[in-house]
Amino acid sequence: MSVAIIINNYLHDMATGVLVAAAVIMYAMVRKLRTADGDRLAALRTAYPALTRLATFALVWIAVGGVPRVIFFRESEWDPAVAKGLVPALAVKHVLM
Repeated sequence: MSVAIIINNYLHDMATGVLVAAAVIMYAMVRKLRTADGDRLAALRTAYPALTRLATFALVWIAVGGVPRVIFFRESEWDPAVAKGLVPALAVKHVLM
């Protein structure tokens, strides 16, 4: 069970990164739409739905994967962080994510 929780937590963190990356890429694409010519505009319009699906999938994984993470947070993250003196690092990680 511990391995499943660790994998879930890792994938939850990865989904957070994917969501942020997709948002940054979409923001950059929207900015480029203002000055894009016909060919570039078509390419941007093609990529945007794929990025939207990727961001939606990441958001769903964050919500679904967050449930077991909250349930097992104390034993899988908090207690080990306290034992190793890593509570400030854990706090920084969660604030940044």
